[in-house]
Amino acid sequence: YCTTYRNYSFNNMSTLATTNIKHASSSSNNIVLGSDGSTSISGHILQVVQGTTNSIVTTSSTSWVATNLSASITPASTSNKVYVSANISLWQSTNDQSTYLTIFRSTDGGSNWTNLGDDDGSNGGVGFGWHYSSTDRLACIQTMNILDSPSSTSAVQYKVYFRLYASTGSASIPTGGAISRQETNRIHLMEVAA
Repeated sequence: YCTTYRNYSFNNMSTLATTNIKHASSSSNNIVLGSDGSTSISGHILQVVQGTTNSIVTTSSTSWVATNLSASITPASTSNKVYVSANISLWQSTNDQSTYLTIFRSTDGGSNWTNLGDDDGSNGGVGFGWHYSSTDRLACIQTMNILDSPSSTSAVQYKVYFRLYASTGSASIPTGGAISRQETNRIHLMEVAA
């Protein structure tokens, strides 16, 4: 009885070349493979960007005014979405007044801006909502969220804007020195794979 042993070396592994992987019962691709070797899984967060400010902007305008709270993100694909979340501290200096807040988006380096909240078409509307005080001054916090579809692979900029209902008194973002506290406002941008 004789046994022969041989050593086999597998140095030449095969490569499966494809661009998409999906389950047989799925109607869309579950994993997309990029030419650079990256992978994209639908619904996953691809990147997160944060913007902060404690630099105060004060206005008495009834038209939208830009705050110093902004951030930019560059999506990997035009089909990806951007989840925007902003936390804002607000000071309103007078009673019987409303302050409106919203988020604007620019895809051309800041030359043109689109209001992502409610807009009446003439630099008005209520944006993402408002704060009202009937009897006193007001200090408060507001959070705004939106899942946006910028359809761009260029840098996309998001910025918080605000305005008053009537030109009485003023509003400030962040609250800052109005209540003797230095507060930092934040905006987060998260790219979501399509």
